[in-house]
Amino acid sequence: MNRVFIPVILAAGSFLLAQPNTKTPGEAEATIGGKTIAVKYQAASANGRSIFGDRALLQPNTVWRAGVGNPTTLYTSAELNLGGLDVKPGQYTLYVLVDPKGWQLIVSKEKGAAASVYHQQQDLGRVAMTTSHPAAPVETMKFSVNAAGGKSGLLQLAWADVAASVPFTVK
Repeated sequence: MNRVFIPVILAAGSFLLAQPNTKTPGEAEATIGGKTIAVKYQAASANGRSIFGDRALLQPNTVWRAGVGNPTTLYTSAELNLGGLDVKPGQYTLYVLVDPKGWQLIVSKEKGAAASVYHQQQDLGRVAMTTSHPAAPVETMKFSVNAAGGKSGLLQLAWADVAASVPFTVK
């Protein structure tokens, strides 16, 4: 009996080891006006899947944790105006509402393990995201935080065939 199961277990183990890593730790950080703004996340890979849209991984009107594994976290040592939302220095969890009428970045006051599940009552606020299509599909989800001159910056998320961004200013 053991002879039958050993090859099956070895074959299954080899299959699991051959799968691509779908979680990549990521960090995007910028210093603007002498203050640090950072996003820490775990990036997923598309792995040939359709990511956004009908019959896709993330369907319309989905609140998404904007990553996999640990919650995606915004750290700021500055007071920010993030797309019209006032954000005090501290740590926040980021979610994205994937809405066909316009994506929204959700900034949540909840953090840590409690933020593994979205709770709307913990919203600090929501801001509109500008969406576009990257020049080429983005295999592994990526956040970036970039200076845009003076005390301005741009928070961007890109994955698959979508790039979504929110401007911010350091107060």
